[in-house]
Formats: sequence, structure tokens, C-alpha cells
Amino acid sequence: MPLERIPYQGVETFLEFYKKNATMGDELFHKKTEHMTNAVHLINKIFTETVLYGETSHLRIGLIPNETENQPKVRIANIGFKEYYYVSYEIPKEIAPWDHAWVEGKQVSFEELEKYILLAMKKSEAWDENPELNKLYAKNGL
Repeated sequence: MPLERIPYQGVETFLEFYKKNATMGDELFHKKTEHMTNAVHLINKIFTETVLYGETSHLRIGLIPNETENQPKVRIANIGFKEYYYVSYEIPKEIAPWDHAWVEGKQVSFEELEKYILLAMKKSEAWDENPELNKLYAKNGL
């Protein structure tokens, strides 16, 4: 199912947003926009049963557990000419050392991105009740 932008960001889809932004900026910005488009396609490929919600800035996607919340629990950002990403997640409130503490992972390649998205979503505990995530998590031996 397609990754949907949270309603307060308007009706433009993630792919429309990145397509529009690909025409702006310099060569590096264009390349990063292409990488973020690839990340959107990957998320859409991974989750076939679940509608995921998110927000975007130019080079970052924030995944949000449902359409009524406005705070991302997982973030995916592109970091350069090469197709590398940072994936981060908010530590669950019960175990966080302070409010809104985040874990940010190392840079990962596109080939590793699926694994790190699944790990971040699971570790954030924001999608605990999602059967598709639980199946994917187990299927990937995480």
C-alpha cells in the first residue's frame, strides 16, 4: 500500500513531492531527491497490507503510526551522492532517558535499508499491534 503523507501536509503524495523537488537545487540535491524517491518505492514494496503515514521535509521521511498523530517515530534521511541513509527512531517513553530521546543508526546502504526500517519501527514500539510488521520482522530474522 502506498506511503501516505499526513493530512496537514496537503494532498501531494510523497512521489509527487519528490518529483517536484527534483527540479530544484544543485546536482547534489537532485541526487538526494532521487534517493528519497527510491526509499518511498521501497517502503511501498515492503508494506503491501498496511497504510503507513508520514511527513516529509526535503531529504527526510518521518514515519508516523497513524493519520491523527503529528510526531514521527521513525526517520529516514539521505546523506549524500551515494545512496546511503540514516535511520533513527524515538525510544519508547517507558525506557527513554529523557522525553523524546532518539536512537540514530549508522549510515546504511539502500540494500540494508529495509532491515533498518523494520528494526526502527519495531524498536520504537509505535507499530506493536501491526501484524504485517510483526510478520516481516520475523521473516527477516530480526
